[in-house]
Amino acid sequence: MSDFYNFDYDDDHKDYKQKPSFFTYLVLVLVGILIGVIIMYYIGNPVQNQQAIGSTEANEQSNAASDNASSPIIVSSDNLPILKSDNPIVDISKNVGPAVVGVINKVEIVQRPGGGFFFNPGDFPWGQGGDNEGSDSDQPSTRQQEQGSGSGIIISSDGYIVTNNHVVEGADSVTVLLQGGEEVPAKIVGTDRDSDLAVLKVDKNNLPAATLGDSSKTQTGEIVVAIGNPLGKDLAGTVTMGVISATDRTLTVEGRTMKMLQTDAAINPGNSGGALVDLNGTVIGINTLKEVVAGIDPSYGAISAEGIGFAIPIDEAKPIIEQLIKQGYVSRPGLGITGLEINDIIRQQYANITPDMPYGIGVNEVMPGGPAEKAGIKPGDIIIKLDGTEIKTFDQLQNIIKQHKIGDEVTVTVWRNGKELDFNVQLGDLGKMSQQ
Repeated sequence: MSDFYNFDYDDDHKDYKQKPSFFTYLVLVLVGILIGVIIMYYIGNPVQNQQAIGSTEANEQSNAASDNASSPIIVSSDNLPILKSDNPIVDISKNVGPAVVGVINKVEIVQRPGGGFFFNPGDFPWGQGGDNEGSDSDQPSTRQQEQGSGSGIIISSDGYIVTNNHVVEGADSVTVLLQGGEEVPAKIVGTDRDSDLAVLKVDKNNLPAATLGDSSKTQTGEIVVAIGNPLGKDLAGTVTMGVISATDRTLTVEGRTMKMLQTDAAINPGNSGGALVDLNGTVIGINTLKEVVAGIDPSYGAISAEGIGFAIPIDEAKPIIEQLIKQGYVSRPGLGITGLEINDIIRQQYANITPDMPYGIGVNEVMPGGPAEKAGIKPGDIIIKLDGTEIKTFDQLQNIIKQHKIGDEVTVTVWRNGKELDFNVQLGDLGKMSQQ
């Protein structure tokens, strides 16, 4: 008997073949029609079909990302491929550019009568007396003056914006410059000096929001785009391109240890708080720092550094942003002290007074009602151990504290007047203490 699907037989042998049933013919006809349709579809329009399949996959991923978004404010993306074209930089400029804004830091300036800031005609003998004496014009007035500016990223259509803390630090008021030139007042929702992040809120809706990506998937050599306002609002929306130079740089900035992405995309003053974007159109970093001095030459002149910029990875920023939006501060375990590192220089300065001064963290202040004060730690103490581990630097102290949670108890060993004393300290919420 011939094979069920073998149609290659002739009439001379048909008496020896079992005649297929009507059901068999029906199935074979349907299969043939289906194969023919598929072949003709792809022969007739292969490019369009590939694009359609790519579009379907992108839509499915987009829907999945939307369904899995952990917050209605921060849009997360699992490396979402939102841009597919021959000119991705152009697409990034059009799609992400409108979500990058200018952030203007303003302070109040007291102006004396007569137009001067430091004196007025009445300060001198020949300027005294007359009908103006005691008038309202003699009273000082205040006005807003720009102290500095940076960039920010709109992360929700209802007006939440993330920027650097140093962009808004010390501001009496903040305004945001939207694409198109509209300047609107902004409220500071929360700031965090340790991470150098801040969140603002403007009273606007239907704003273009950026998509926050996944910096853990970023690779060295990957092409990236920096968007921001270098040197102020006159150059708003500047786009520069480069690569990821390194994915895991650890920098110490003003006593804070920060994990950074390094890039050679041009970053200048004013870019702080702006977006570092991958070719999928997602924000993978917040531009923050630039190295400008590489060293000192033999004549004591500065050797300039080029193409060394740093951005806060978005994965590091997301939990900080969420806490700032939710409660206005970031919860971290801490002792509730301020101090300085006792190093060789400090020990030499105090060698005649305290020749046996140890290395450690010298306590300058303790927060009133904070964990350290409650435990009995005082200004002038030197922290030399934490949970039995020797402490010489803030980094060592912080690394151990970060392994604990708020409410955990740690043993702090201090040096006081030549004696070592142990204190059991229940770690507090530093963010909450700073709000009090």
